[in-house]
Amino acid sequence: MSESDRRPTMQDLIRWSEALAGIAKTGLGFTQSLYEQERFEEAERLTEVLPVGAADWVAPHVLWRGARARALSRLGRPGEAVALAAEAVAMAEPTDGLNLRAGAFLNQANVLGACGRDDQAARSAVSALELYERKGNLVMADRARLFAASVTA
Repeated sequence: MSESDRRPTMQDLIRWSEALAGIAKTGLGFTQSLYEQERFEEAERLTEVLPVGAADWVAPHVLWRGARARALSRLGRPGEAVALAAEAVAMAEPTDGLNLRAGAFLNQANVLGACGRDDQAARSAVSALELYERKGNLVMADRARLFAASVTA
């Protein structure tokens, strides 16, 4: 039997799944960098081609929705952006990942703020702040606190 005729083993599938998850995580981190550089069109395009990982692994789906929502909110597509950010929060909520949940809320706050919904943005930022504080993630708690203050000022 030649190598091309061989059926993938479970180990092969796991290894490929892990590789795709790694690619997705790296790509999603890159979208964050593009967003912070205000390169919204590039961030949005990148979210169109990123794999989101295994169907039962929530984190890539939450991160992808957050990254795409942030980009869309800056590209004048508020309806899509708000809906994706809400989906990310809903997906993250049942998990025990405090940073994941807080990140989804902070992404939602950014989207809502970009769409002119400052009161809702402040509430999402406060939710993120509370979760980051529970986790002990002081750096991100400060970021959420500053964001909340910026939309209520």
